[in-house]
Amino acid sequence: SKTVTITATSNPANYSITYKDDTSDSTVKNIPDATTSTTSGTSITLSSVTPSRTGYVFAGWCTATTTSSGTACPGTTYPVGGTYGIDQTTTNTVTLHAIWSVPTYTITLKPTTGVASVKISGNGVNYTCSNTSGCAVTTALTYGLSYTITATMSDGYDFAAWSPSGAGTIASITSSSTTFTVGEGTATITAVASGAAAQAVTVNFAAAGSGTVGISNVTFTETATGTTVGTVSTSGGTVKLEPGVGYTVTANTSGVYSASNYNNGTGPFAINNSSYGALASSSSNTTYFTPNSSSASAVITVTSCVKTIGYSSSSAAAASGATTMQGYTSSSYPLATFCDNATGYLKDSRDSHIYTVGIVTANNGGAARTLWMTKNLSVGCNTDGTINSLSLTSSDSNVSSYTTPTASGHSNTYTDGKIVCSDNANYGAWYNYAAASAGTVNTSDNSTTATSSVCPKGWALPSHSQISAAASNKTAFSPVTGGYYSGGTLSNTGHGYWWSNYATGGTTRWYLFYDGSYLYTVYYSRYCGFYVRCVRS
Repeated sequence: SKTVTITATSNPANYSITYKDDTSDSTVKNIPDATTSTTSGTSITLSSVTPSRTGYVFAGWCTATTTSSGTACPGTTYPVGGTYGIDQTTTNTVTLHAIWSVPTYTITLKPTTGVASVKISGNGVNYTCSNTSGCAVTTALTYGLSYTITATMSDGYDFAAWSPSGAGTIASITSSSTTFTVGEGTATITAVASGAAAQAVTVNFAAAGSGTVGISNVTFTETATGTTVGTVSTSGGTVKLEPGVGYTVTANTSGVYSASNYNNGTGPFAINNSSYGALASSSSNTTYFTPNSSSASAVITVTSCVKTIGYSSSSAAAASGATTMQGYTSSSYPLATFCDNATGYLKDSRDSHIYTVGIVTANNGGAARTLWMTKNLSVGCNTDGTINSLSLTSSDSNVSSYTTPTASGHSNTYTDGKIVCSDNANYGAWYNYAAASAGTVNTSDNSTTATSSVCPKGWALPSHSQISAAASNKTAFSPVTGGYYSGGTLSNTGHGYWWSNYATGGTTRWYLFYDGSYLYTVYYSRYCGFYVRCVRS
């Protein structure tokens, strides 16, 4: 036998590695050069060069052609510098394709003082941050995509600008709603406000002392921009206003009283303290207000009142059958709703006589404001001065039943009603107290206050305090002269006399006296013939 030695001789395998980016993107860099060589080993190390591409992250090398613009590998994936196996039995010719992934980045939203919240939305993202310390959006945002960002402002603040830091771009820095396009890296998006915190200004309503007649609401509008920022209804409430900003304040009229019958007197708007802001003086239903930083304590009171009582002219009262003295009740027309200088005309449904009426407010701190007849009563008289005996009932008078006197002239008696009619409309009629009280005070009972009268239903003889109030406000009462009757004789025609309902004792009663210059309260015998002016009870 013979010993034989067999020696294995290496036969190195050829290999060729080519690297491709698989895109037409000009931003692709660092694609390794192709490698052609031989090796006796069973593996080689791939290139250590990492490719780059703007807006993408290199995700490795793929043994098959990638899809979706290089973002998906249908074959085997190798990393940069990875180990690639060599088949020693054949020539290894390989093309490796770059895999690209789209990066995502964490974005932080940050609302500052005056910004209630910042929201980012779109492309599957919907996130809102209201924390001034900032919030990291819970979903990473994809590079290159655009998302809508919106800043919601707190009351009293305006949007100033976006203040971004980090990667990414904002379409409009000064727009409160715009788009943010994600860049290569993280970013913080800060919303910045301007102005000061809004102050809650309280609005109250009143109508000549109380009520809400004549105003439907009050609106506040930024004078510079014309933007309505708040409306307060007649139940009252608050409106938030920005300090230092000028507002137009408008009281809007509506309701049962038409705008032409609405009046604000000498100033419908008042503020509890001028240190809370500048309120322009105005006698119309529009004013201007500029709050300051202390205006949260401000209370603006809006006052309205009715300036026309019944009708604005005697012809209107004569033509209308709607509102009469008897129909002008305190429930339908509350006294507090009238302006201090309110006047008008009302018709007595009993004989269709028309009377001027007006609000009389005490100038001496006396009785509260009262609705008076400002023309003398003439019930029981014709317009030519002759007697027209009328039957009065509870449906139209404040007495159950009474017939006005047929006897003219006055004697020293108070047991019988006496009346004298004048053909002068200013004078009306003279009534002794028995007639003025509709026959209810015609005996020796001297202490009784007259609760009934010849006045229309809902009206009455004035009280002592009411004639005292009228004495202090001659202009509103509008007195006339004409004298009084005593014993059938007309005396002191340069003076005027009006009964009250109040007894003083004996046969005397308080009355209102006009000496031609001034008004006084005096008492005198009730058998005399004085004028009667009624007040609404």
